[in-house]
Amino acid sequence: MGVLLPRMTTVERLSIVNPADTLLVFDTDSQCYFFFRTPTNSWVNLCNSSVGSQGPAGTNGTNGSDGVTGPTGPQGPTGAGLPGANGATGATGPQGPAGANGANGTNGVTGPTGPQGLAGANGTNGANGATGVTGPTGPQGPAGANGTNGTNGVTGPTGPQGPIGPTGAGLPGATGATGPQGPTGPAGPTSAGPTGPTGPTGLVTNIGYASTGPVTSSSNTFAPVISAPGSGGGKYTVWFSCEVMSDTIIVADPLNPGLQKYDYDGVRFTFDDGNVLLPFSGGADVSVAQPGWHPIAYSLEVPMPYTFAPQFRICIAVAPGHARAYMRRASITWYRHN
Repeated sequence: MGVLLPRMTTVERLSIVNPADTLLVFDTDSQCYFFFRTPTNSWVNLCNSSVGSQGPAGTNGTNGSDGVTGPTGPQGPTGAGLPGANGATGATGPQGPAGANGANGTNGVTGPTGPQGLAGANGTNGANGATGVTGPTGPQGPAGANGTNGTNGVTGPTGPQGPIGPTGAGLPGATGATGPQGPTGPAGPTSAGPTGPTGPTGLVTNIGYASTGPVTSSSNTFAPVISAPGSGGGKYTVWFSCEVMSDTIIVADPLNPGLQKYDYDGVRFTFDDGNVLLPFSGGADVSVAQPGWHPIAYSLEVPMPYTFAPQFRICIAVAPGHARAYMRRASITWYRHN
C-alpha cells in the first residue's frame, strides 16, 4: 500500500505551465523527487537539498465549518437479561404411521430324526395278470457297407451328331480381358513423302501469380489483391483459388440448438478480367465450429474469344455488417486455347 506520485521525464516536468506551489513529482531521468517553490519560481531536487532550520509558526487559520454528520453506527449487542419461564406443555400429537416390517429371522435348527417304526407283515401274492398286446415293430437297422464296384464295360461307338438346337435367349457374356500385347513387328521401309502442314499451337499456361498475404481490407469497395496478364487475344479457361477470413461473429447453429458457430460471411470477393467482362463475385458464406481461414476455389471458361490480352485479377471487399476482411494464398491460372 502507498501513494504513487506522478512520474515524468525532465522535459515533461519543465514544460508544466504555472505549477502549483509545493507540487511534488518524480523525475525518471534523474531518479529523484522534485517539488516546486513559488517564492523562488524554481524546482527543488530532494536528492540534493539539505533540511534548514524550522521557521516561525504562522498564525492560526480560521476554523472550518462543521462537517456533514456521519451515518448511524451499527446496533449494539443484545443485553444479558434472565430467560423467561418455560411455557405449558402442548397436547400430544396423533400417532405416526406404522413402521415397515422387520426382516424375517433365520430358520431354527432341524430336530433329530425319530426312530424307525416296526416292519409290517407281508401281504398275500396276487394272481398273474393277462399277457399284454405285442408292441410295434422296431425301426430298421442301418444299411450294410456297399459291395465292391464291378469293372466298367467297353465304351460303345459315338452316335451321330444331333441337329443344332435353337439359339438360347440368355444375355451375352461380359467381354473378356484384353490379351497381352504382341511383339513389335519389324520396322517398315522409310518413306520419303512430303512434309505435312504445321499443326495448331498447343495449350498456353500461366501459373504462379500468388500473393504473399494476408491482405487486409476495411472498405466495402472491391480492391485488387493480385493480377495476372494474359498472353494475347483468344479463348481462355481461368481458375483461381484463395483463402478468406473476416472479423469473427458468433451465431447460433440452426441444426443444433444451443451450439454456437463462427460466421465468416464478412468477405466479398470478385474475379474478373480487368475490364469487368468476366465477372464473378460472392461471399465466403460459411459457419464453422472453429475460427480460421476458409478456402475458395472457382473456375470459368470464357465462351467468346478476346480480341485483346485480358488482365485477370482477384479483388476483395468487406460485406455489410463487418469491419474487416482478410485474404491470403490467392493464385490465378489461365489457359489460352488457340
